[in-house]
Amino acid sequence: MSWRSNRRQKLQGRLQLVSDIPMAKGSITSYRMEFRAMRAIPKIKRLKRKLKKSTGVEHEAVKRKLYDLKLSLFYDIPLETECGKAKLFPFEEVREAAEGSKNYEPLRSDRDEEAIVRGIPAKVDEDLEHHAKDVLGISASGLTRKMRQIRNQDTESSFWFLHWTSSHKVASQTDDYKKLLEQTVDLCNKMGAYATKLNEQLSYIRLCAYRNIYLGIELLNFDREVPVGGKSLHTVISDKAVAVDIPDTSYLENRPQFSQELIETAIAAGILGVGEIIEEGLDIDDLEGVGVAAAAIIGSLFIERWRVIEECSKQQLQITQEIDRLIGQIEKCKAWSARAIEVAHAVVEANKGYMAIYAPLRDKVFGRGQRLTMEDVSMMTRVLNAYNKISISKV
Repeated sequence: MSWRSNRRQKLQGRLQLVSDIPMAKGSITSYRMEFRAMRAIPKIKRLKRKLKKSTGVEHEAVKRKLYDLKLSLFYDIPLETECGKAKLFPFEEVREAAEGSKNYEPLRSDRDEEAIVRGIPAKVDEDLEHHAKDVLGISASGLTRKMRQIRNQDTESSFWFLHWTSSHKVASQTDDYKKLLEQTVDLCNKMGAYATKLNEQLSYIRLCAYRNIYLGIELLNFDREVPVGGKSLHTVISDKAVAVDIPDTSYLENRPQFSQELIETAIAAGILGVGEIIEEGLDIDDLEGVGVAAAAIIGSLFIERWRVIEECSKQQLQITQEIDRLIGQIEKCKAWSARAIEVAHAVVEANKGYMAIYAPLRDKVFGRGQRLTMEDVSMMTRVLNAYNKISISKV
């Protein structure tokens, strides 16, 4: 462990000890978080001392400041860390607004709360439906069918009783395989982009669940004035879409062809390759008397033709193997996406059910300053336990 990691770990331990904010190991990941934690620790200590000495209206006001500060810290450190370093923090705007206005109530609500309460489709439903349509609409069956058609192409030429492999037909077949690989790569890119968006949506949904569970515990603790007691809210939100990697296709840049010099020499002599002569319906006897130079050219063209066929065969093997691999990646990614959509829908429905219970109790405590009844506490505890089990479902 580096000295910086050790310092951050100790700082996180101090912060958790004084604040009772549940955090996963290694939640402090930046200098900004370090600075935020160092400033918050003495503030929390002062508010706690003041809370013990105060009574009545002043006691409630101090308690509110303490819980607002802890909620702000929850957004700043563990929630942002759960989001991941590489992602845009989805609650940035609401967090900045709360910090600027010193009104932390928006941090206790959900973006789609109004729609949830009214029972109408929320934005998260629309986004999820859009991503599901994109991902599940992709199919690799067309690629498989096209590859089978290319494989069954006729690559032979014949004249009377003679049959041979046509270098031109094999080269054309190779071009068709190359085009199919390009289509497969494009489909992989599309699937990868859709899966990334879906993964971000799933992460956002689970972040909401992670935040909502904290809010529920905060509500109970605010009402009862007891700390969390070290309970961890760490939620598994790191499931990633199956990677769709794009192959190296540099070896396809140049299609193998007859050497230009050899072709020009043959044209100058009025001769094509033997295979091409037969394809044109010319008599082999017409080649008699062309001389030693012409015979040498014909021999070279024979060699060149077989070189093209051999080179094309190698390329076709590479291409078909890559197409098969990428089709497997697409199907694997689609299967992951289907499971991710299933989990996301379950968590979204759990979010809705949870907010329908939490919001009225939140307004009762933080809005009207009333206490929770034993029935409220029991109901909140049960829904928290059930909600947490759904939110950590793995893809």
